[in-house]
Amino acid sequence: MAGGGLSITRDDRGDLVVLTVRGELDRVGADKLLADASGIPLGGELVLDLTALRRLDAAGLRALTNLDVRSRVERWSLALAGVQPQVAEVLATAGLDQRIDLRGRVP
Repeated sequence: MAGGGLSITRDDRGDLVVLTVRGELDRVGADKLLADASGIPLGGELVLDLTALRRLDAAGLRALTNLDVRSRVERWSLALAGVQPQVAEVLATAGLDQRIDLRGRVP
């Protein structure tokens, strides 16, 4: 896997973009996530499928915070789907579970 043990697959479905994130979201992977999350249409939605995300560190949290801010500025919505318990705990500690929509599964 490229990017520090991270793999990202992009699925464009019109106004919905799904990024399936696998592995570890660390400093190297965070840059890849931000690059792969470009070009979300105005009024569209980005869903990050985190079902296979094993680890999220501080750089990964910063990337998610960056995407949250970008979504508000660029006027599209952001959601996280399939969040595993270990990742959910990190999100809750950082307060991101209160800012970003969490879903059980990808639409």
